[in-house]
Amino acid sequence: MLQFERHSFIMDELEKGIVYIKHLAEVLDVSEITIRRDLKTLEKDGKVVMLHGGAAKKIDTSRETATSQRQRLFTQEKEAIGQLAADLVEDGDVIFIDSGTTNITMIKYLMNRKVTIVTNGLKTTEEAVKYNLPITTLGGELKVETMSFIGSITSRVLNMYTFDKCFLGANGIDKEFGFSNADPSEAFIKEQAIQRSKKAYILADHSKFNVASVFKFAEIDDATIITDSVSENFIDLDIPIITKP
Repeated sequence: MLQFERHSFIMDELEKGIVYIKHLAEVLDVSEITIRRDLKTLEKDGKVVMLHGGAAKKIDTSRETATSQRQRLFTQEKEAIGQLAADLVEDGDVIFIDSGTTNITMIKYLMNRKVTIVTNGLKTTEEAVKYNLPITTLGGELKVETMSFIGSITSRVLNMYTFDKCFLGANGIDKEFGFSNADPSEAFIKEQAIQRSKKAYILADHSKFNVASVFKFAEIDDATIITDSVSENFIDLDIPIITKP
């Protein structure tokens, strides 16, 4: 099989989810070195993101997209991340969960916890009500695209709290630029939440790695990353990362 044929096959497989080097080598009957070389070429072309042992399709997360669109992306991966995050919550914790679509998935796993939940997310609030969980919504100016409350009122109320843990989304995770978001008001709320929390966690699927969005809200070592699969060039970094076994 010629290189362009392998690349076409790989891109088709990526539409289904993450591809793994070992599996591709077996299916295409070539060496793992050849597959790794193919993936590196596709990565240089901006089509894939290299992960440990495989790759994922590159998606532009540097710009803000509507919640309805983001909820349809990587649903299984987000569910796994949400469960990992919920496992970190202890009885008695006061936690902040922002409006990220990945963060919403952790709500159902908090049903049997005695926890105080604070959020700036309308969808997060609706999910908590669905599972009969008490929740405090900060209020403020509603940004319809992300269904999140932002602005001076949100910031002022948030500043009244001290949290045991905060769980935040991010548009981009770059090892040099840090954690970033496409909206300055949302980035400011995230920055505030980290400052008001004893421990901070960023919930992000593999597509957010190696992306620098417009507005930085934290350094790369300011929070623990919870993800489904770690980007290859993050493996040797001395930063805390939690991923599924």
